[in-house]
Amino acid sequence: QYASCAIERDVVETWMRDYGIEVLSDPIVEERLWLNDETTLEPLLSGQEDVIYIAGRKALCVDLKTSSAIYAGDVGRSWQTRIYALLAWKEWPQLEFIRVAFVKPEAFGPKQDVADFSRADLGHIEQAVRRSLWKMRQPDALLRAWAHCLFCAAKAYCNDAARYSMLP
Repeated sequence: QYASCAIERDVVETWMRDYGIEVLSDPIVEERLWLNDETTLEPLLSGQEDVIYIAGRKALCVDLKTSSAIYAGDVGRSWQTRIYALLAWKEWPQLEFIRVAFVKPEAFGPKQDVADFSRADLGHIEQAVRRSLWKMRQPDALLRAWAHCLFCAAKAYCNDAARYSMLP
């Protein structure tokens, strides 16, 4: 048995049909994955995807959205889902194609919100993420408070996020 809701089940079944997948292993649920520095192995970034399905060289990463879905935007433009795809690729380097999906029923109803990434895409994502992480560690790094700050636990420590969260 797979999928916790009808929309997720539809996303999984469409993915299986699109890629000709007949056998599906048990889903990986809420496993934290890490991106480490290539030299020191120091952890740089982590993410905990809601559900990951793997079939051979293909994977499906599903992010189940609830009340924050209106801020999540389109899956194909989301840094969150790109990072989840990257982390899955780093954890399982045999993967060649990764589909990411938002399941956000209140925003889309039954519509599927998915994006596909190839190994080449994942290489570009990794390059962009590592560059962004490097830029964030610079002393003159800019903070960009926005709507995502409303849901961030760090707003108790981050003055910019706290200020944004207090705006009328």
